Amino acid sequence: MARRMSMDHDQIEARALAERYVAETLPSAEREAFEEHLVDCPRCLDQVDEAERIRAGLAALEEERPVRLPARPDVARLPVRRLALALAAGLVIGAVPSLLVLRALQEARGQGASAHGAVAEAQARAAAVERSLREERQARTNAEAELAAAEQVQSLPVLALAETRGGDEGPGPSLRIPPGAPFAVLAVETGGYRLYAAQLIASDGSVIWREDRLSANAFGVAVALPARLLPPGGYRLVLEGVSGDARVAAGRFAFRVTAEPAR
Repeated sequence: MARRMSMDHDQIEARALAERYVAETLPSAEREAFEEHLVDCPRCLDQVDEAERIRAGLAALEEERPVRLPARPDVARLPVRRLALALAAGLVIGAVPSLLVLRALQEARGQGASAHGAVAEAQARAAAVERSLREERQARTNAEAELAAAEQVQSLPVLALAETRGGDEGPGPSLRIPPGAPFAVLAVETGGYRLYAAQLIASDGSVIWREDRLSANAFGVAVALPARLLPPGGYRLVLEGVSGDARVAAGRFAFRVTAEPAR
């Protein structure tokens, strides 16, 4: 395989390669190397265009000059317009196809770059749309989960407790827990403390649940207990207000749990 000749602009100008290319006086290997260089060099392609224009102008001047031929009895001077036109046309036609191909290659490369940019832009837009759809699906999933949680809370059995006074705990109010309910909520109106310690005591005196730091809000204390901890029977909820390391009795609340029959 022939070694490709290197081309640089100093060499091209010093050796008048553009003019020699138009005149078709370059050796075959040098012509091929120059054409490969022209594909990526608008500067040299412009020089070739300029050389073509100069050569065409010279050909046009030649049209105005008579050609002196050897003296013959019947001919002293012949017009050369047709000859000059033919020669000029031959010179230009010989170079134009190659230049058209080179221009077409440059335009094709430019169009290819534009198409590549358009594809990249379309891909970026598609990725943005996909990301937006994914975020929308995630937001919808979160909203559905929050709605399901809110509906579940609304369906939970809730019992508001009043403090047992005078040491008479009695049976207290009843809490019905429907089958399948995961939790039951005990609501106690309190005041004076931000934290409470709580114990849930069964009728046999055993502590079945406790919490040492139960936060209160403006309405009091809400205790959500797993329904499995509350089989039918009697219970006492004992609260103590927490102030630093000290605990102060804050109330005893009696209630009963009854099972709601399955439907």
